Amino acid sequence: MTEEERRLAKLSKTINNQTIFSNSLGTINEYHYRSAVDNLQTALKKEKSANLEEKAKYNISVQAKQSEDTIKQLMYQHHSKVLEAQIREKELKKLMAKEFLHKKFEPVLPDPSSPKNFKLKDDILNQIKENSERKQKLKQDELKFGQELIENSKKDLDDEYIEKTQTHQAIYKNLKESWEQTIKVKNMKKELEKIRIYGPKVEPSIIKSPIEEVYEEQTPIKLQPRIVSQDKYKKLDKTYNWKTALRSSSVKTSQSPISNKSFNGVIERFSSLHTREKQIKKDKDKLLDYFRSKEQSRASSNIPKLPRL
Repeated sequence: MTEEERRLAKLSKTINNQTIFSNSLGTINEYHYRSAVDNLQTALKKEKSANLEEKAKYNISVQAKQSEDTIKQLMYQHHSKVLEAQIREKELKKLMAKEFLHKKFEPVLPDPSSPKNFKLKDDILNQIKENSERKQKLKQDELKFGQELIENSKKDLDDEYIEKTQTHQAIYKNLKESWEQTIKVKNMKKELEKIRIYGPKVEPSIIKSPIEEVYEEQTPIKLQPRIVSQDKYKKLDKTYNWKTALRSSSVKTSQSPISNKSFNGVIERFSSLHTREKQIKKDKDKLLDYFRSKEQSRASSNIPKLPRL
């Protein structure tokens, strides 16, 4: 037993002895004894744990030393075996040198066998050559195909250009012909309008009435040519009444040129103009019929049509 254990045993005996606590200070002494016992118990526990740790360390060190000794022994045995093998080898070499002093040692080598892939290099080179030739052939085929496509597209474009130019020229020719025909028709319309307004150039001899002679001796009225559309001329027989128009025009201020002239002479003059206008209309209808017949004959013979009047 250690000193601490002995002291603890003595204290436990004194605590268990009830005669000590007979005096008045028993409770105080008991408290002090109890605290001392607790301190001793804690110290004892610490000492026991320290002893256990030291014992474990000692056991570990013993095991390490034993393992180290075994390793050293094994190494010694291994080295001794290696040395013995080296010694034996040297002795064998010496014996062999003595026995085969005049003979040369020629090691028996196996026959060099031909490699399995003896023609591998040639095969690889041939494959590379074939692949390159195939690629070159594909490139040439693609180039030929592209050139053929370009040539075909150029040919199509040229044909389309020629076709468009021909159609454009034909349209231009037709437009030119129609334009010339329209100009001719317009000129003919102008001539007809002049004939309608002013009458034909060569007028037949007409016996003038005394009223017209009297009217011509006075200052004649200059009529301005009126430009009226064709639809108005068609409706002139039904809608236009020259007598009512003349009466409405007679009711004017003193500034008009008709106010100073004789009313009867003006009426006679307008009546003659009206009869002449009817004759011109008849001639115009005949000319229109003639042009229509011409137009129909041209249409039947595949000639470009004239514009309708």
